[in-house]
Amino acid sequence: MNPLGAFRFLHTTYRLGRTDRQRFGVSYLSQLKEIYALHRLNGLEPYEYFQYRLSDPALTWEEKKAYLSYNQGCALHRELSPLDDRAITSKFLSERFFNWFDIPMPRTYGIYDPRFGRTADGKSLKNAQEFREFIEKLEADKFVLKPIASSKGAGITVILGREGLIFISANGERYSLEELFEKCLEGWKTTYAHTSYGLLIQEYIEQHEILQRIQPHSLNTLRVITFINNREEVEILATMVKFGLGASAVDNFSSGGCAARVDEGGIIRKVVLEDSGSFEHITKHPATNQQIEGIKLPYFDEAVALAVRAQLHIPQLRTLGWDIAITPEGPVIIETNVFWGNVTQALICKGMITPGLREVLNRIDW
Repeated sequence: MNPLGAFRFLHTTYRLGRTDRQRFGVSYLSQLKEIYALHRLNGLEPYEYFQYRLSDPALTWEEKKAYLSYNQGCALHRELSPLDDRAITSKFLSERFFNWFDIPMPRTYGIYDPRFGRTADGKSLKNAQEFREFIEKLEADKFVLKPIASSKGAGITVILGREGLIFISANGERYSLEELFEKCLEGWKTTYAHTSYGLLIQEYIEQHEILQRIQPHSLNTLRVITFINNREEVEILATMVKFGLGASAVDNFSSGGCAARVDEGGIIRKVVLEDSGSFEHITKHPATNQQIEGIKLPYFDEAVALAVRAQLHIPQLRTLGWDIAITPEGPVIIETNVFWGNVTQALICKGMITPGLREVLNRIDW
């Protein structure tokens, strides 16, 4: 580290660490010593150390060493998820693929696209007229429209009812067929202006009453992060449940939401809410005031087993994040994520480096 870099390191640690020095009663020197050691070990930057609140003396040194840095996370995704193999995780292809193995996913009614759009029974779905006719004749009153290439819940429209040819969305807005088509196009183009990967029309999934009571406006999913180690065993790096806020129809954290670690046995632990760049701990849902911490998540073991089974069918992608809905009948995989993000560690209040993951990190350049 050059002199300028060293000065920035010292100054950043001093500036960012003020709040935690007061909160935990620790010294600047102790913070600096730990940050330097974690920087040498994992490449952890000062902002990450404070983002994860690693000044907390209640954490052991072994627990602190398990926190993955941003650079390590990027290197892992490059190493373990080759670009040429990622297409199978797209929203459309994954549903077709997992259907072969009886792995439950929402049914796809059709895919709208000006070039290759088609319904599930093979009819053309390539223009506005065909879209309107298809939606008008769709037997399901509840369905989801989502851009295939979207991420973080962007561009999704959830329809929860219809009155004749008027469709009612999850947030109470009413659309004619023409307005619904324009709404979907707007969400699609806003999300991915330079791509044309289609718009999925999918089955709406009813969630378990426990999750419905906590947040009724969004499908609140369990995120299970899996990793295939060098012995070809599937490890679970993290399990957390996500909740939307307000009238949001999605539970994505970056779209405004909260999340909580789920421990063995399916017990939901302390909830984390992002507030102006700070991750604050709460126990109840901020909008519904329903208790979250301590609730037992139904079908948790079955959901984890489902993620493990699905991961084994895509061994070429060695680490994936599975968003799983918990329905009254059991778990259903909603989507597969190649990039699960280091911020997960802030949400579960726990580092993700296992001995198996450390073996991989030790042999790659990060």
